[in-house]
Amino acid sequence: MRQVDVPLIALVPINASKVGKATFSVDFQLDDDDGEVMVSFPKKQSVEEQHLSHLEISIVPDELPGGISSIARSYSDVIERQIEGGKNGEI
Repeated sequence: MRQVDVPLIALVPINASKVGKATFSVDFQLDDDDGEVMVSFPKKQSVEEQHLSHLEISIVPDELPGGISSIARSYSDVIERQIEGGKNGEI
């Protein structure tokens, strides 16, 4: 049996499943209390329309940085060469 040295970073899944888009939406009430802004999340039935605010945040994942992809590819290449070298009788 041949020993193959595998860096731990090569074992971490880099291209894992990802969420295409996440959207968070919230209605809240803003009030002024002696110069301080007070935020509350009351039931919609009791909110005065003039104080109702709405916030929506969308989060979209970015592509994997090129540097990380390059490192992962390099480690994979090194591991493949170690494995292929073992098949050919090389050390």
